[in-house]
Amino acid sequence: MPPETRLRKVTLLTDIILNHLKANDGFMPITEKSPPAKINDLFGVSKKTYKKAIGALYKKRLIEFTDAGTKLVEK
Repeated sequence: MPPETRLRKVTLLTDIILNHLKANDGFMPITEKSPPAKINDLFGVSKKTYKKAIGALYKKRLIEFTDAGTKLVEK
């Protein structure tokens, strides 16, 4: 897969994750340590792609990680 396609996939996934968090009171019980099957069931992507997307959101300080899951940062 060309790098441009991978980048678009990660960018699209960041939007999907943000929408999922907003629809679920800003929380999801999935972290970067969740099993690949759980990530694939929810988002339909590999764990590698998921980690890139949440890494991008974390760098922008839009999410934070807790022991229980991933949380949307309140502004």
